[in-house]
Amino acid sequence: MLTTERARNDRQPSRIWLWRGDAGRLAWQRERVLLEFDRDPTHTDLGYPWMLSVAGRRWLLFWYHGQVRGACPLWVADVDL
Repeated sequence: MLTTERARNDRQPSRIWLWRGDAGRLAWQRERVLLEFDRDPTHTDLGYPWMLSVAGRRWLLFWYHGQVRGACPLWVADVDL
């Protein structure tokens, strides 16, 4: 499972977290940060991460990060799990 943690201040980066667990029992453990990025005054809205398996341990991580009203591009990063 992936979650987005938005920065609360200028000293804290926003993060996308990877969680692992048993969905049937709702037993989840935070595993690690997959992506971290600083606050950007032109990109104030972010979230809704999802992943696509490429091969083996390689995944593509997608999320949106842009403006609350206006352009909000989709971004992608290559990650190993």
